[in-house]
Amino acid sequence: MHNILAATYANLNQFDASIECSNHALQIDPENIKALKNLGGALKHIGDLTSAIECYHNALQIEPGNADLHNNLGTALKETEDIGTAEKSFQAALEIDPDNVANITSLCDFYDKTNDLSGLACTISKSKNNSTLNNSNFLYYCAMLHFRQKEYAIAKTYIDQIKPDELIPKGANVFYGLKGKILDKIGMYDDAFSAFSHMNKQVADSDLCKQINPDKYFNSISSSLKKFKEAPNYLHSTNSIKIDLVNTPCFLIGFPRSGTTLLDTILRSHSKITRLLRFLGLEWETAITNYQKTALERGTINTPSYNQVVQPLYKDALYRWKNYDKYFQPYTDQIQPWIERFGYA
Repeated sequence: MHNILAATYANLNQFDASIECSNHALQIDPENIKALKNLGGALKHIGDLTSAIECYHNALQIEPGNADLHNNLGTALKETEDIGTAEKSFQAALEIDPDNVANITSLCDFYDKTNDLSGLACTISKSKNNSTLNNSNFLYYCAMLHFRQKEYAIAKTYIDQIKPDELIPKGANVFYGLKGKILDKIGMYDDAFSAFSHMNKQVADSDLCKQINPDKYFNSISSSLKKFKEAPNYLHSTNSIKIDLVNTPCFLIGFPRSGTTLLDTILRSHSKITRLLRFLGLEWETAITNYQKTALERGTINTPSYNQVVQPLYKDALYRWKNYDKYFQPYTDQIQPWIERFGYA
């Protein structure tokens, strides 16, 4: 009963209640695998990764051949950026149950998110069979691999076979996003726009989105801006301020999807990342042009642009918006000033 309640509360995103029920189950039976699994999952969702990992380790001592536990452990370890150990956990799950598509796609997702395309290609190649090639979740990673390898026509053959209603929860929005990108690359702009629109609708209709108050974000920005404006102007202060140029933190501030991850990665490529290049008069370093190497060495990049910042400099996006110009027409008055300001015309 406690395990059923714990799982139910977790599905309702009531993780504190789920943790309480799991602990009750473990008081009755300390070796209850379901209770340990539920507890680990709830702890991970509230951000207590250390305790979650401990739960999974305890469960695996009791049942070392449980593939689900290895998978869950790998997910938690990946979030702590313990990439090497996480990879071993995902591989262990697949070795235990190689025919389970969930184990295959978990390892595929790990390699995709850590930008290890050789690992992704190897896993897909080893796992291709009549069963997996009829599984939409597996086909998604086939499409993703060929998209990232710039084989867009092949990527489309896989994406076209996917049935969105067969995807795992939260999988439909990323499917439509990938489909839109593939169609954009092969010049099918109307179909691409339709896919992106479906993606936005999937997100807007999600339970998580419905729990979010959009005004809260804008109010937070307005409040922060007001505080900055009311703060003493230290930049023009006559008082002497000693600054540690080596250890002083550097803050990157930008609106969502504005390129802050890329800028952060480029600056990480400089040996003195706490100083801005021109503003503080730093000399050019050739490592900056190889920022994608820096990105690959970071392991996991927890932003939507994880697979973009590892690309070399490119010009594909120049004037891409013109392919969708007709869809912007109703909003011309709002966006035209910004088109002119940023030189997009």
